[in-house]
Amino acid sequence: MPNPERLVNAEMKKQFFNTIFRNKGIMIFLLLITLVLLSIASLGETSEGIGATSGTCGINLTWALANGTLTISGTGSMRNYTSTSGAPWESVKSNITSIVISNGATSIGDYAFYSCTNLTGITLPETITTIGAYAFGRCSKLPGFSLGNRVKSLGNYALSECSALKSFSFPASLTSIGDYCFYGAGLRNISIPGTVTDIGQSAFVWCESLVKATFPDGLASIPRFIMGECYNLTEVIIGEGTEEIQRGAFEYCNNLTTVTIPASLSSVAESAFSGCSSLSDVLYAGSKEQANQISVGTNNTYFTGAIWHFYGVANILTLPSNLTKIEAEAFANVSAQKIVVPSSVKEIESKAFANCEKLMFLELPSGNITIADDILAACENVTIICVNGSQAQQWAIAHGFNTSTK
Repeated sequence: MPNPERLVNAEMKKQFFNTIFRNKGIMIFLLLITLVLLSIASLGETSEGIGATSGTCGINLTWALANGTLTISGTGSMRNYTSTSGAPWESVKSNITSIVISNGATSIGDYAFYSCTNLTGITLPETITTIGAYAFGRCSKLPGFSLGNRVKSLGNYALSECSALKSFSFPASLTSIGDYCFYGAGLRNISIPGTVTDIGQSAFVWCESLVKATFPDGLASIPRFIMGECYNLTEVIIGEGTEEIQRGAFEYCNNLTTVTIPASLSSVAESAFSGCSSLSDVLYAGSKEQANQISVGTNNTYFTGAIWHFYGVANILTLPSNLTKIEAEAFANVSAQKIVVPSSVKEIESKAFANCEKLMFLELPSGNITIADDILAACENVTIICVNGSQAQQWAIAHGFNTSTK
């Protein structure tokens, strides 16, 4: 006998499904409306999907892109990103031509602007203290810009492959430069401030436009491969306090001609100057006896085979400041190792410093001066200390003397 309760339930189910099928058009319509409303609500909450032009990039930082300018506002640190996830503006980064970060932001995250290949200008606030790894890597159109006066560290690869970066002003606050930080950058002349105590390996490797590099006093070690394959590098100046030049530091810098090294140097590692086939002069701030104590590793024949100039001298002759003319043979045969000519001198006559057998350095003034051809007759291996572009430098070059600019 049929169960009455089951008959009632079956009838109710039948009526329910008949109602749904009769009104399925209405149900589909309502479902579509619901999905649209949910999508709009979702966009309103995050606004960081593909093609988004605004959103967040830190707990208290927001971003917005309009007319090519990416503006970051708020306070605190920026989030770090990766090469795979990318920053929230990843899908629109090709539209970014300039960046403005408002006062209050304290850091630029890892990979923040990586490969923004159309970026040509950036404004950073004084509140920034840290530039993350790869932050501006491969920003190939980015020229020089100011970091502000509070940045303490530049991360690994932070400005790598920025080929348009021809000049860079290192802030006095900077203490750390990461590995490969300027790898492949377009820098031409760098002078690292004395506040920097930590430089990563290969920090300036393959900077093909680099011509001159100056390292500060107090830097304990020149890192390995720091300027390897900087093919146009011609001059390196290393400050007092450096004790070691690490392996491959200037490897294959085949146009390097002059290196200035401090008396504190005790070790030059293997291949530090390998391939530096143009190296002709080493200016050493110590004596010949001190130089003999430097430990030099293998594959440094261009370094050891260059002409060494020892300017750790004890016997210095400084001429009177009221002197205007140095007459012929006035200081011939003196035993000084260095002679300093004051700026008051306007003329130096024939053989003024002839036969000075111990003379290693002659410092000449920067102003207009008439110099006889043979003022250093019978003097060998004298280096002329002079101002770059001065008449004294022109005279020295014309007469085949080595020069050191002051």
